[in-house]
Amino acid sequence: MPLARFFPKKPKLFPRARGQVSLEYLGITAFFLAMAAIFFAYSFSTFGYNKNLSLGQDAVSRIGSNADLAASMGEGSRVSFDVEFPDTAQSLTIYNSYILMRNIPGSGSPNVYFYSKARLSPASIAVRQGRTTMSAGFSDGNVVIG
Repeated sequence: MPLARFFPKKPKLFPRARGQVSLEYLGITAFFLAMAAIFFAYSFSTFGYNKNLSLGQDAVSRIGSNADLAASMGEGSRVSFDVEFPDTAQSLTIYNSYILMRNIPGSGSPNVYFYSKARLSPASIAVRQGRTTMSAGFSDGNVVIG
């Protein structure tokens, strides 16, 4: 004797409910994937800007702090240090206590500056992207960056 006779089938109240639920899950998943794509595109577009800005700020502050170190060590002292310039860097201008790194116009990155405590010899240095070894030497009351 079949068991179906003792356990009759329940009538389906909503025969298409299973398809509707899967369609709703598909819609919710598509919505979250679209939101994730928007956040990913935004973070990818702002990463380059933030990287160049932080590299530029680190470069000029490293030059300024090493100039201060050379001045504090006294006459005839020389300090060598590594600086990493961003790919948008164009030139480095040094005047009195002011260090300015200019970026390529139209790159979207602002110019970055730093004020040193030491008096700096005026100079204009062409920079290139990447890590560079520079030096700061103290002579005649001025720090010479090279």
